[in-house]
Amino acid sequence: MYGAFLPQCVLGLPRGKVKLVTAMLKAIHAQEDKVAALDKLEDVVDKLKEMKLFEAAKKVEETGLETLVYMDFPREHWRRRCHGAIEPRDQAQNQDGRRVPRRSVCVDV
Repeated sequence: MYGAFLPQCVLGLPRGKVKLVTAMLKAIHAQEDKVAALDKLEDVVDKLKEMKLFEAAKKVEETGLETLVYMDFPREHWRRRCHGAIEPRDQAQNQDGRRVPRRSVCVDV
C-alpha cells in the first residue's frame, strides 16, 4: 500500500519529527473507507504545513492519493498485513528433529 511512499515522505526530515510524521502517514491508511482517508490526508497535509515541513507536505499531497487506490475495491480484496514474524515454510520437524519439507507434511509422507 505505502511501501515506497513512507520512506519517500520522511526523507530529509529532522530526526525528532520522523516518528510523528510516520504515525500521521500511517493514520491515513488506517481509515475505514476512502472518504475518511481523503479527509485524513488533507488534515495531515495541513498539519505538516503548520509544522513547517513543506517538502513532506508537498510529497504527501502529490503522491498520497495514489496510495489510496486500493480503497476503490471492496474491503475483502484489500491486502492483509501480518504484524507478526513470518514463519519459514519448512517449519514442521520429524521425530529426529530434522525439518520436513512442507509438501511432505501436506500429503502425510
